[in-house]
Amino acid sequence: MVRSRAVKGAYKMYNEREEKPTAALRAGLRSNVLLIKSDTGDHFELGWHVVNHRVDALDGYRLFQLANGAMYQWSTKGKFLERVFNIGEKESEVRERVAAVAINGNKGFTIRIDECKVPRELAIMTAMISYIDQWNTMIGVGGIYYRYQPSTVRWKRD
Repeated sequence: MVRSRAVKGAYKMYNEREEKPTAALRAGLRSNVLLIKSDTGDHFELGWHVVNHRVDALDGYRLFQLANGAMYQWSTKGKFLERVFNIGEKESEVRERVAAVAINGNKGFTIRIDECKVPRELAIMTAMISYIDQWNTMIGVGGIYYRYQPSTVRWKRD
């Protein structure tokens, strides 16, 4: 992953020993992922994937849709990538976990992906968006601008 110096929240992902990027992302309130090439053969997934934000009474989510119509979401609290069937239906909504993230402090994250259920590049890039903008702040959104800050005690003059 290489961060852009010109644009805040923009990254490119490269494979080993390759000059051209595999994917690019832009994190923020209007997040998106551009898949440029795929090593797994999912060529119908190439192109733009818009990552939306949804909040309910339990959690906040980052949602995206694949070309075959499947909806996926990253949760704020659980840090799971779930495939969602019948999204928005109270009684019939079904979630299937396909990836999980463990945060490694300030050093990034570790991700486990079931690659037969979701393309690897898309799972990694959307996890990076969630890490930058969703899991990096106390309010669950706006992590680019309102990151966790080290705790400091304010100095007061007596």
